[in-house]
Amino acid sequence: MALFSIIPQTNSFPSAGYGYEVIAGAGIGVTIGICVLAVPYVVETRDLATGALNQCRFLGGAIGLAIAANIQYGNLKSELADTLSPEQLQQLLENSSTVETLPTQLQAAIGDVFAKSYTHQYQAMIAFAAVQIPASLLMLRRGGQYVVKEDETTDSDSGSDTTV
Repeated sequence: MALFSIIPQTNSFPSAGYGYEVIAGAGIGVTIGICVLAVPYVVETRDLATGALNQCRFLGGAIGLAIAANIQYGNLKSELADTLSPEQLQQLLENSSTVETLPTQLQAAIGDVFAKSYTHQYQAMIAFAAVQIPASLLMLRRGGQYVVKEDETTDSDSGSDTTV
């Protein structure tokens, strides 16, 4: 996210941005994998609920999406209030493809506001990512972190206990 926030706000997407996309995709993929696989090692068996992990992930995504949408809505509304008529601004807020119907000068101004808005969105996501670091440290426990399997008796006829 930090790399995306430093992309220059120009009309063309820089080639370095593709590398940033690869880094972000790999980072998110590794993080999600670790979150799913690490749960049994840091949570006691009686508290183990991987469904809760998925639910929290989707809830966090919904909250992040709401924050990003509000940042963009606020930026567009405040930055373009003097540039567009109220009707044009309302149409833009409802459907961004209306930009194509506007004059070239207005399209450039709107593009600049969208670029600034995306930068603000990335900066907000960086802040949330930074907060996750100390929050994840709260899961650590002293001592070994391992899964303890419970013993089960499966063969009652022979009288011997089998550990599964």
